Amino acid sequence: MEQKLKNIIEKTLKVTDPLVNVGAPSDSKFINVILGIYRVSFGTLRDIYYLSSNEDVGSSSLALTRKIIEYGITVEYMLWKGKEKMAEQFQKHLYKEIHEEIEFLKFIGQNPADQSGELKIGVEDSEEKYNNLNSEAKSRNSWAGISVDKMVEKLHEANQLKDFDFSRISQAYIWGCRLNHVSPMVVQNYMSQTEAVVASSFYLRQALMIATLFHIRLTTRYIDEIRLIKGVDDHKDIADEILLIWDDINAIKE
Repeated sequence: MEQKLKNIIEKTLKVTDPLVNVGAPSDSKFINVILGIYRVSFGTLRDIYYLSSNEDVGSSSLALTRKIIEYGITVEYMLWKGKEKMAEQFQKHLYKEIHEEIEFLKFIGQNPADQSGELKIGVEDSEEKYNNLNSEAKSRNSWAGISVDKMVEKLHEANQLKDFDFSRISQAYIWGCRLNHVSPMVVQNYMSQTEAVVASSFYLRQALMIATLFHIRLTTRYIDEIRLIKGVDDHKDIADEILLIWDDINAIKE
């Protein structure tokens, strides 16, 4: 099964690579956010594929899968809550992140504005935009103001995620969190070589499947947005190839 999943992830990367290198078809906020997210997803999927050619990499692969889940859920959440409004909120959160970096540098005795005239202009511009944020935007610890697991819950409550998808996504995300944080279950699986091998294989199968599924979903979302903007059936060749990959996934047997 692992080799079949590796073949599928390799095919997915080849099919979707052209989308990564194409610029956004408009300057709308959401299409540019989803393009950036899509590039992050592609790069992470490629990292998982590279890891899968080595031994005992299941835990690292599944830890990376959590990243793809978070970016994919972010897009679903934006679409549900109002894509342009949420994309603008996402983009504006950048200025809070930059402000926090500037404050940290000042705290350790450095100031990027002192390094060069160009940096000084950049700092002043970012700080002006940060100061223009309202109090709610400044107080958010994340761009959306809620955690990804809460996004998943809210999408499910609003029937944006069916029971089947909600249960599988939630469990995959839990495992991704376990691999990113300190988990007794993960530690226990390293207490013997046999258990470690079994666990790594389990982690890798999950990573290959879930990461591919999320990237495929993001691909269809991105193509839909491109078509909506252009008003034509763009990237039909990629969409057709994605349908074939779905067939390959559905044909996998244990």
